[in-house]
Amino acid sequence: MRQTTLEAVLPLTPLQQGMLFHALFDGGEADAGGVDFYNVQTPLELVGALDPEVLRGSCATLLARHGSLRAGFLRRRSGEAVQAVARAVEPLWEEVDLSAFGEDERRVRLTRLLTEDRARRFDMTRPPLLRCTLVRLAADRHVLVVTHHHILLDGWSVPLVLGDLFRIYRDGGSADALEPAVPFADYLGWLGAQDRDRAEDTWRTALAGVDGPTLVAGGHGTQDSDRGQRRVVAELSEAATARVTQAARSREVTVNTVVQAAWALLLTSLTGRPDVVFGNTVAGRPPELAGADRMVGLMINTVPARIRVDPAETAAALLTRVQAEQTELLGHQYLGLADIQRAVGVTELFDTTVAFENYPVEEAVQGAQVAGLTVGVLRDAAEDTPEGTHYPLSLAVYPGPRLRLELNHREDVYDTEEATALLDRLAPLLEALAGRPDTPVGRLPVWTADQHARLLAAARGRTTTHPARTLHELFEEQARTTPDAIAAVDGTGRLTFAELDADADRLAARLTAHGAGPGRLVAVALPRTTAAVSAIIAVLKSGAAYLPLDADQPADRIAALCAEAGPALVVADGTTRTALPADVPVLLADAPDSADAAALPDAAEAPARKAAGPADLAYVVYTSGSTGRPKGVAVEHRNLVNMFHSHRANFFTPEREAAGGRPLRAALTNSLGFDASWSQLLWMVAGNELHIVDDTVRKDALALVAHAADAAIDVLDTTPSVARQLLAAGLLDGAGGRHRVRTLALGGEEVGDDLWNELRAIPGLSVYNLYGPAECTIDAMFCRAADSERPSLGGPADNTDIHVLDGFLHPVPVGVVGEIYIGGAGVARGYVGRPGLTAERFVADVGGGVGARMYRTGDLGRRRADGS
Repeated sequence: MRQTTLEAVLPLTPLQQGMLFHALFDGGEADAGGVDFYNVQTPLELVGALDPEVLRGSCATLLARHGSLRAGFLRRRSGEAVQAVARAVEPLWEEVDLSAFGEDERRVRLTRLLTEDRARRFDMTRPPLLRCTLVRLAADRHVLVVTHHHILLDGWSVPLVLGDLFRIYRDGGSADALEPAVPFADYLGWLGAQDRDRAEDTWRTALAGVDGPTLVAGGHGTQDSDRGQRRVVAELSEAATARVTQAARSREVTVNTVVQAAWALLLTSLTGRPDVVFGNTVAGRPPELAGADRMVGLMINTVPARIRVDPAETAAALLTRVQAEQTELLGHQYLGLADIQRAVGVTELFDTTVAFENYPVEEAVQGAQVAGLTVGVLRDAAEDTPEGTHYPLSLAVYPGPRLRLELNHREDVYDTEEATALLDRLAPLLEALAGRPDTPVGRLPVWTADQHARLLAAARGRTTTHPARTLHELFEEQARTTPDAIAAVDGTGRLTFAELDADADRLAARLTAHGAGPGRLVAVALPRTTAAVSAIIAVLKSGAAYLPLDADQPADRIAALCAEAGPALVVADGTTRTALPADVPVLLADAPDSADAAALPDAAEAPARKAAGPADLAYVVYTSGSTGRPKGVAVEHRNLVNMFHSHRANFFTPEREAAGGRPLRAALTNSLGFDASWSQLLWMVAGNELHIVDDTVRKDALALVAHAADAAIDVLDTTPSVARQLLAAGLLDGAGGRHRVRTLALGGEEVGDDLWNELRAIPGLSVYNLYGPAECTIDAMFCRAADSERPSLGGPADNTDIHVLDGFLHPVPVGVVGEIYIGGAGVARGYVGRPGLTAERFVADVGGGVGARMYRTGDLGRRRADGS
């Protein structure tokens, strides 16, 4: 535009600057081809007698009345963005006649027209950035499509503009009867006179301590996209709307406050963060500015709304606090988002917004009172065309007899089904906040009943039932089935199942004779040989529970474990006896007539052998103590037997069938002092060969690889870090036709993408990722690499519930970080020395049976809901 054609050159509001950036970034020209998501379309249905020429003239008068509608946007050579207001512009007017078509064809063509019109860009430098298309459907029925760029008008201004249009039309195209328009330049002048330093200090205080941005799209949602937003809509019933409105009034808060609090609770669930920030779209019409309520322009602003959610705070207290915190910021909401973020020292705070629309368009056009003409808004008439903002989620709320919720969603982040599910969750939260004032917010429903039920169902492992047995009974059954098959192998020899069973029976008799039985612990401190395996089975046969002691551990740890657990006996040999405290009763497995026997209970006074039952303890294993003092986890036979059946169904049987049905050779490489060793022991109980690898070999990658080849090991259980060393040493090379491991189980550490992908690519190799804290009987979850392209914790073991919960003990959505809670048949009885802390009691304490929080250690305790 030439200087002589200009009425004024004005600065931009903060939000106008942001919209201009996106418009120019996306192309900026009318024929650029890309969709401008800030095109706003309002289709109006006009029923009755209409004079198109008068309506067109009224549009021209409307443009002449409001200078803000004649603005074009450009940058000076200095880079400064300005809005240049033309003295006069011709309206962009088009008429389309569809009256000759049948009703169905008219509907199709109207829909197409609306869609194409909304997608057509404005040239930001050439005003007006508003156009009108009059569609004739019949002699007494028209649709007026008013489309403008959002940079011109906010939601408050649209009803003002449309109200003026039809008042002008009512008066034959003249605006003389209307009161003078208030110039938008008045607001720009007020904006430039504000105390920005004070506003920045206020925002720094309000946002102090914010721990990173609140993002629902992984940091990618505010990037420019060609996909735009789609819209899903829900309405509260009239009764529900009345309840929310009345509850807000009774607590002296606004309905907008209820909406913001509900959105904060939803964001907490979506992100796992109790301190959330979202964009709050504010009216920006200062009461001290004369005529601000009648100005036409873009006066809204998007500023951060920070809400800290305390699960113990009542709903009423949360609403009162949120309103008070927002009130403190009212005088400073003019500051631009970029300026606020710069003052706080961050580049991003949120990727969702909330707007509460206080001035419905319907009321404005109906208030025009044009004789013989009924004007209404034609809602949802166009196809699902991209529109809205660049944010992943933008909530717009429209008050009325039925509170209307419109959730605009970026389809490349949330699809329609996901967005609808979010809106389904929001509406009950609004009602709960208003209707349950004394309820702690941590107990308010963040999922619908159906959604919650589906989450719980997905968290449950396969439900199976088996006869009530103990683990040693399962071993004895295997020994009867395959007595001559090899059960255990060490560096010096091997035992068949019959031989191992007989050895265990002999030692069990000795243990029973010296006081072992149900309710007692018997520790085993033996070197890694078949004798150690025999001793473990013997302890279980005696009715006692097994406690592993590693003689190589520091003496003070061994002493502390013995002092707390109080084993009735310790099974040792001549090489490990010296590592044990002097005051513990020791039975030497390799010297039945040893003098140590004098320190044991008198065999003549010992009770008869009593078998353990499913509810008796099978073993106690002490944790490493990485989270504090080591804890002795008490696991019952029914826990261990459940895991045996789960492993047999999911690993043992499939892998054995893949090997032609023959017994597999499983290497025992884990320390006997950790519960992971039970994983290999269970392979043996299932009828496979257990190869006990000595300490020298298992700690040397090259030696272990050579041993695996020489002994034809089929199954290896190790940590990811050790697996990398073994791969480098040639574990899976199969060079020279030598035997290669066929099943690799990983656990104890996080599995990296690189290792997972490398293992998945090896033909003929089965890979499992096993996860489970000591409190949950070896493995609570498993993932088969063939079923997952990404390293994952996978799904629950049989009869096990796995939940990923937020700080309020609500299930988190897929992709959200939370804490793992585990319940079901695998959860241990409790801890040694803490008899009051049973698994059942713990479950009841933390979430009504949802699952016990049994583990939280660094990365292993925090996983995404999809298991990654």
